[in-house]
Amino acid sequence: MSTKSAYRNIVKSTAVFGSAQMVNVLINLLRGKLVAVFLGSVGIGINTLLSNAASTVQEFAMLGINTISVRNISSAKEAGNKAVLQYTIQLVRKLMLLAAMVGLLLMLVASPLLSRFSFGESISTRLFLLLAVVVFLNILGIGEYIILQGMRRYRLLALASITTPLFSLLIGVPIYWLMGIRGILPAMLAVSFLYFVIVHYLARRYATLDVPTPHITLRQAWTEGRSIIKLGSIMMAASLLGMLTTYSISAFISNTGSLSDVGLYQAANSITMQYIGMVFAAMAADYYPHLAGKIEHNTSDAFRLVNQQIEIVQLIIVPLTLFVIILAPLIIQILLTDEFSPICQIIRFMAVAGVLRAFCFPMDYIALAKGDMKYFFWFEGVANNLKNLIIIIIFYHLYGLQGLGYAALITSVIDIVASTTLVHWRYGFTLSQTTVHLVLFLLLIVILCFLATFLPVSPWVYALEALLAIFGSWYCYRQLDRRIDIRNLFHSALHRKKA
Repeated sequence: MSTKSAYRNIVKSTAVFGSAQMVNVLINLLRGKLVAVFLGSVGIGINTLLSNAASTVQEFAMLGINTISVRNISSAKEAGNKAVLQYTIQLVRKLMLLAAMVGLLLMLVASPLLSRFSFGESISTRLFLLLAVVVFLNILGIGEYIILQGMRRYRLLALASITTPLFSLLIGVPIYWLMGIRGILPAMLAVSFLYFVIVHYLARRYATLDVPTPHITLRQAWTEGRSIIKLGSIMMAASLLGMLTTYSISAFISNTGSLSDVGLYQAANSITMQYIGMVFAAMAADYYPHLAGKIEHNTSDAFRLVNQQIEIVQLIIVPLTLFVIILAPLIIQILLTDEFSPICQIIRFMAVAGVLRAFCFPMDYIALAKGDMKYFFWFEGVANNLKNLIIIIIFYHLYGLQGLGYAALITSVIDIVASTTLVHWRYGFTLSQTTVHLVLFLLLIVILCFLATFLPVSPWVYALEALLAIFGSWYCYRQLDRRIDIRNLFHSALHRKKA
């Protein structure tokens, strides 16, 4: 595959998933408004508690099998042996069926406890008994989704990713309108069932191979899937440490500062993660299975893919970051209220930190793609979360609310040093000169724009910021055009549509 074709594949998959993410955001905004009208604050609270309970049980039941299975399917696909790939797919299906059964049982057993923890009473236990069916269907649906992801059917994945928000709007909202709060659980059941049916159909229809389907019993799946379960459990433990760290940070800010500071910090983090998270989610959906498939069979191609992914992500993230830095006050006015004006500079610090995280993100997937869970647990799960917790606590203690912005930037700088050093030491990965030069130049533009916000407010400063944002965006476009030939890509796409 030519270099330009490789870049194009990255951009195409990112564009497909990015579009799906944008559709999801728009659907959720409309749904949120309608849900607020039909359910009110009490109904939204009940829906949130039930959804959080279901999500928590699902994560425990799956034990990270979903993430590890994507890697196994991708690796089998890259090897080119259809029989092995078909066996891997069937093994994953059986493992996810086991996980679904465990999730169902966990929800049934824990329903009284979850009811008391969520609502302070056991009257609503029946809600959690019915919620067990939702968990069962969701896990089965996730199992079919990861098969599509491992097979790199990214257009179908994009379609599947908008299924739940779309059904929640088209099916869930009318149920809320007819039944009010009593319709919350029926709506969840209907959406989960339809999601499973759609994803199951897509996986069976478009991820079926022309080789005999092996019969795998549940006992056989448990015996042969132990390695997957073991690796997945380590990954889940790392994720739980991340959740615990996030909770600990919020608790520390609340106890040493105020609840207001917690809200301001979460608002700043939410704004910056809206666009960064959208790009990361769009990238990871295709990048992870692609990298996992290559890294076991052709390390040089895999490392070339990592460098290409870093470049593409930077070229997409940097223009967005420049405008967030400049328009932070306006963004706060549109999305929040004047009460949140103190977070303006924090948003800018977090935006610069986001560019640095985007640099590390593709490299961090090397450990996952290789199945190196020991490294992932100790570096991502323990060291990284401990570092974030300590630095944020120190800087909040010293500088208050603004210290949270300083901490975000410092932790990201440490991440770059740690990631580049450790992936080179452990896996032999080296950044290409092209990637290094591009990243450094883009980072220079971002830093200059960021520093300009500290200058006294004047028309000249606004003009300088605008000039830097326009130049940075133009430069990113030119670099992207060199890699994928944007005009020719659009021209080809238009001709295909006409045909």
